[in-house]
Amino acid sequence: MRVGHPLSVEVLVYDDCIAAELFAVADMLAMANAVVARSSLSVAMPFDVSVVSTSGQTVRTSAGVCITPRKASRRADVLVVPGFNFAAADELADRLTRSAGEVRWIKGAARLNKRIAGVCVGVFLLGEAGVLDNRTATTAWVVGGLFVSRYPLMRPDLDSLLVRDGPVWTTGAVTAAYDLALELVRERCGDATAALLGKITLLDSNRILQSPYVLADLGGTTSDVVSRACHVIRRRVAAPFDLGELAKACTTSTRTLNRRFREELGWSPLQFAHKVRVERAKALLETTGIRVQDVPAKVGYGDETTFRQIFVRHTGMTPSTYRQRFGRAALSRATDGRQRRK
Repeated sequence: MRVGHPLSVEVLVYDDCIAAELFAVADMLAMANAVVARSSLSVAMPFDVSVVSTSGQTVRTSAGVCITPRKASRRADVLVVPGFNFAAADELADRLTRSAGEVRWIKGAARLNKRIAGVCVGVFLLGEAGVLDNRTATTAWVVGGLFVSRYPLMRPDLDSLLVRDGPVWTTGAVTAAYDLALELVRERCGDATAALLGKITLLDSNRILQSPYVLADLGGTTSDVVSRACHVIRRRVAAPFDLGELAKACTTSTRTLNRRFREELGWSPLQFAHKVRVERAKALLETTGIRVQDVPAKVGYGDETTFRQIFVRHTGMTPSTYRQRFGRAALSRATDGRQRRK
């Protein structure tokens, strides 16, 4: 197929960025070039990829790898922004303050109507630049609460692995960088080329959600009352949910508890309870032989239909399908297959 002039893609690097994310995008697009070059129907290289920084000076990634990038230009068609590591909310605020140069560059790209893609926590830099205002976006699920509270004008879709809203693309956690690159290939080169590249790189082309991988117990909190409520919800996972009783156990009002949860986690207490219950159900399906129809009662649901609907909403698959993919039998089949090949 004819792809015309190469699509110019710049991956913006900076000190302490996650190298895996920038290399995922750059390497996937380079492989796409190689795949297209071997096709008798292609006449042009689809991607021109550069690793750049705002200064052009050497940067040191979070893994200690030093990279000497080009100086970023304003000519690129697509600007990709990888993420960075942080351990706490105050550390995030400090990191974003030190990223003022990158934020200004992203603002400039937005003013020129360039396509901008944020990967993982790199999406926060798009948020600081105002690029996410009145747009739907996702990020790494583990920092979803901070994301929602910091950018109130943004519409969150934290279950999705990749979200496109106009010229702004955002992704979930680290490996979603591969999904972003594959989607660029699909758009530029067509479904057949993207499917072939997915097979070559062992990428699951059906992976559209990050919700199956979410661990509710890793959700961070910033106040004692929310921490206490989360602890109570986890401890009473098999009991019926009662907001009044939960608020009483935390010596606060239902109104205050709802407000604190939404401010600090981006969810209501009931939504968090569903996430915890689904997480426990996933663990039962993964690690035990309990019958699927017996799981709902173990995690606080009175009937199988309600449980199934909520489980599908959170994971994108039925409980039976989840067990087939992640359960002990699936692991045993994979292990047996490896042993037979030896």
